[in-house]
Amino acid sequence: MVVVVIAGIMVSLAVINIGDRSASELEQEAKRLHALMRLSTEEAIMQSREMGLAFNRTGYQFYILDEEDKWQVIANDEALRQREMLEEINVELYADGEEITIRNEMPEAPPLLFYSSGENTPFELLLELGDYQQLITADALGDIKLATVTDE
Repeated sequence: MVVVVIAGIMVSLAVINIGDRSASELEQEAKRLHALMRLSTEEAIMQSREMGLAFNRTGYQFYILDEEDKWQVIANDEALRQREMLEEINVELYADGEEITIRNEMPEAPPLLFYSSGENTPFELLLELGDYQQLITADALGDIKLATVTDE
């Protein structure tokens, strides 16, 4: 009987730890992405060049608008390099009030833009992992915020 109780406690602790790890991993990814978005805004202003961000099912990458008005993937910047996310993270994106479909491949042009004026595309980005959600929002004036979504 004691063995069964101890085994039950161990299993419940393992389940709690797995849940806590999912919340922690999602929060870490959301904080990283939020910081990179803010960095992208600052870089756009400092370089006087438009920058962008796009997602696919496995990650995200930053873009820069070249002199010929073509979007180029940022490849030579360690901070703004292409990044992969956990496969289990679900991404929902709304830009300018419209839902952006997240596909398997990266788009040629980014749906989220960071302008050299300090403005950006207004958006809502929801990251979900299991029962946990993080929301990154931005208004057109460049105010980018991160929040944990709770079921209350």
